Amino acid sequence: MSIANIQQAAVPANIQQAVSALLAPYGLSFGEIARPRVWLTRKEAAAHARISPATIDRAVRSGNLSKTKTMQSDKARVLIDLGELDAWLMGGRPE
Repeated sequence: MSIANIQQAAVPANIQQAVSALLAPYGLSFGEIARPRVWLTRKEAAAHARISPATIDRAVRSGNLSKTKTMQSDKARVLIDLGELDAWLMGGRPE
């Protein structure tokens, strides 16, 4: 089971605090790693943001958005994290 699949409410608060303290030097917290991630294709991300896929590509190239690639059949897919996209649309990057 991946830590990303753990529901935050199912973990006692003292454990969440201890894990957050261990992750703090790395700029992370329990809440950040325990939240489920929703991935969008670049076209879905563009539609969500009401911008063009080319704008998504520029944001990735400039470092404002990160991407991950996955292989599906013989074709690579570029995926964008919905939470990061929303944070970027609101004027910043997620903490």
